[in-house]
Amino acid sequence: MMVLLQLLVYVAGAYLVVGFGYAIWFALKGAGTRDEAARRASLRVRAILLPGAVAVWPVLVFGGWAKSPVRAPQAAGHLRMRHALVWMLLGPTLIGAIVVLLVLRPGAVASAAGGAS
Repeated sequence: MMVLLQLLVYVAGAYLVVGFGYAIWFALKGAGTRDEAARRASLRVRAILLPGAVAVWPVLVFGGWAKSPVRAPQAAGHLRMRHALVWMLLGPTLIGAIVVLLVLRPGAVASAAGGAS
C-alpha cells in the first residue's frame, strides 16, 4: 500500500513540475496567441494565470481552449455542461483522495489510539 501511495505522490509531483513549466510558457507566450486581451496584459496579470495554468495544463495543451477568442453563442451551453460534469467528477474525487491520504498517513493509527487512552 505504501508503494502505491509513493507512486501517487511521484505522479502528482511530476504533474505539478510539468504543469509549472507549461504555465510559465503559457503566461509569457501562449495566452497571447489565444486572446487579444492577454497579448496586451501586464506581467502582473499574466502572473495571475500561473496557478490556473499549472492546474489545468492538459486541457490547455490538448486544445480545451479554442484558438479563436470568438465563440458561437450556442457553444456556451455546451461548455457550461462540460464544466459542470468535470466538477461533479473532480470534487468528490479530490475530497476522497484527501480523506484516504489523511487516514493512511504514517502514524495516523498510532496517534488516534494514543489520543483515545
